[in-house]
Amino acid sequence: MDLPTIEIEAEYFRLIPSRFPPVPLYARIAPEEAWAGILAVEQFTNPRLAARTVLAGDVKEEDSSPRFQNWNHAPFVYGDPDGSRFLDSRFGTLELADSRATALAVSVRRREQFLSMTSEPTLGLDMRLLRVPVSGAFADGRDLPPALSQAERWRIGLALFEAGTAGIVYPCPIRAAGACLSVFDPGTLGRSIQAEHYRFVWNGTQIPTLYDFQDGEEITVKNLW
Repeated sequence: MDLPTIEIEAEYFRLIPSRFPPVPLYARIAPEEAWAGILAVEQFTNPRLAARTVLAGDVKEEDSSPRFQNWNHAPFVYGDPDGSRFLDSRFGTLELADSRATALAVSVRRREQFLSMTSEPTLGLDMRLLRVPVSGAFADGRDLPPALSQAERWRIGLALFEAGTAGIVYPCPIRAAGACLSVFDPGTLGRSIQAEHYRFVWNGTQIPTLYDFQDGEEITVKNLW
């Protein structure tokens, strides 16, 4: 299936688990003076850091390049065992949304599915919004039939990946008014920027509300759709 190509120069969004207020990674297990040593040990065991070293070689690009920023780099190293929308588990991809509302809707649905699978009791889950600049040529899949099977989507994605396409934009399967972007090439990413913090309120069966730490407001999830 041949898809047209579009140039994208825009800011996209995604959410990641976080803490509010943010704390350094090792703050709860060691005093600050020990962090440097812990980080040095991590260099030998962290697959993301190992992959970054291989990609960068002797070039010190990793000190400044957006592609080596942790938030941008990790999704391409730690692949989803279930695969992504357009590529199977052999490939790392970054899934983004075209707006905050779309990103929240997608993230809520994914968290509901996961928490339901493990029968989690009532809890609050803190999430951080990231704004991600994207620039590149992407396949335009916004007119793809919504009933495409996973196998067919993966066939299309693999063909695009092997052709060197940066990724594909497609209708959001969760929010009809939104679009999502599956990024295959981390070189199309600018530096991710921290934005709002939210608390997803899981009641044992669903996430009916969110809490916005910045505005101090409660958001009804059904209004995101």
